[in-house]
Amino acid sequence: MSACPSEREDAVGIPDRAPTPAEAAILTETIGRLFQLMAPDDRPIVEQILLGCTAEEIAERLDCSERTVRRARQRAKHQLQHLLGERGAEAGTP
Repeated sequence: MSACPSEREDAVGIPDRAPTPAEAAILTETIGRLFQLMAPDDRPIVEQILLGCTAEEIAERLDCSERTVRRARQRAKHQLQHLLGERGAEAGTP
């Protein structure tokens, strides 16, 4: 089993930059909160998504359908949007 890509380039071929320590801390906190909210069955799928795996790779690795992967990704996306909305409200942004 090969590892999923850990580094990606953006649409114009420029490598992604590393986050600052503050950005990394915020990301870690946000992902931790996201994992607390999500269903246990979705966690391994989202872990693989965060590693950069495709839906096809995840489905094969976790012995589930690509549809299951897409649904878990959609649920995580909605939960993350909710978390980010709360974070904005706490910071006093609209």
